[in-house]
Amino acid sequence: MVAAFKDELFAAQWLHTAGYASYGGAELGECLTIAGQIRELDAESWHAAWGGAAARLHGLAGASRAGGRLESARGGYLRAANYWRAAYTFLIGAPVDERVKSAYRA
Repeated sequence: MVAAFKDELFAAQWLHTAGYASYGGAELGECLTIAGQIRELDAESWHAAWGGAAARLHGLAGASRAGGRLESARGGYLRAANYWRAAYTFLIGAPVDERVKSAYRA
């Protein structure tokens, strides 16, 4: 298997996120593209890449919902939720980062 990251923790978190592909919660191509935007061991670039993808998918899901394409909307919202979870993985700590709260609200 080709690892997306050399660091074991980053690789494991990437695999955790990509592993939802079987259930519609991720797209492997998206996950590989997102991984390409992340600098190794850089929590900020990790957050920016996954958060950006989540926000984009959330917007597309909203457009699908508004257009009556509910199955597409559900799939987009599911992937967005998984990518937001991934985005805040390395932001967990005390005090709670406001970006984590924002992801939960979305």
